[in-house]
Amino acid sequence: MVHKQDGKIVKIQGDPNHPVTKGNICNKVQNIIERIYDPKRLKYPMKRTGAKIDGTRWLSSFANLYTTCKRWRLPVFVCAWP
Repeated sequence: MVHKQDGKIVKIQGDPNHPVTKGNICNKVQNIIERIYDPKRLKYPMKRTGAKIDGTRWLSSFANLYTTCKRWRLPVFVCAWP
């Protein structure tokens, strides 16, 4: 369950009524607030060209990932999480 104050997440806790987790959440989820609001957090994909690293567009990043997976005959899975 996510608790907000003034549009900002202030607390995350598990749902005690959930039949499987019974309210328990992992450390990654417990600490997600710090990662969401970290000023150093990446907000767009990065691409390395030689020694240079630049921001790039999401669509071109997914296209490059798809092309690379197909070239190496790897399964292509895309998970989007806002």
